[in-house]
Amino acid sequence: MFSAQAIDQALARLVPTGATWYWSDDPPAAEPLLAEELDATGGMSPDRLAAFRHGRSCARRALAQLGVAAGPIPMGATREPVWPPGFVGSISHCADFAVAVAAGRPVFRGIGIDLESDTGPLEPAVAKLIATTAERDALTAAGSADSDRLLFAAKESVYKCIWPELRRFVDFTEVEITWHEDGKGFAARPAMPAADLADILVRVSGGYARVSGLLLAVAVLPGTV
Repeated sequence: MFSAQAIDQALARLVPTGATWYWSDDPPAAEPLLAEELDATGGMSPDRLAAFRHGRSCARRALAQLGVAAGPIPMGATREPVWPPGFVGSISHCADFAVAVAAGRPVFRGIGIDLESDTGPLEPAVAKLIATTAERDALTAAGSADSDRLLFAAKESVYKCIWPELRRFVDFTEVEITWHEDGKGFAARPAMPAADLADILVRVSGGYARVSGLLLAVAVLPGTV
């Protein structure tokens, strides 16, 4: 059953102190896109354009909680959101939902969020592409219908989190997720030798929640202070 309060409570647990978040399930209420953002929308379908606008609106509201005046969050060369100087963040959306997190540097070096509909398992061909052998074994042992979709969300949150530091494409099978026994958190490690990944992933922590028909995952890379 849908509960806005439950989503608020989940995000309050997942997003660390010092970072901010904002979510919405009302795309028509999203703020209009700014000129620099409109530059990226050529060729977008109406649904994609609505989701893009919804996500940017949430991102501006998350940044406003950090004292950042409303401004554009354009799209970078690899389609990533370009945050204002001195800030990191992440945006995710699915169906009518959008969510954004934001944080200041250098307290945070990266923060990533992913939001997925809890609609059961992924297509087998997709699940095979995102999971390592060890992860597939863990999914089988877990026996939960949404485990592979939750794995996808966790990996997406990690990739978004480490992007500001790594600045390179990371394949799904380069990173391996291990779940904490508390049923609330996860860790990430390189699935193959990669010094750049090892140096970053050892500092990443993650959390997740199943709430109101949604899967939420947040990954955090702390800074130097």
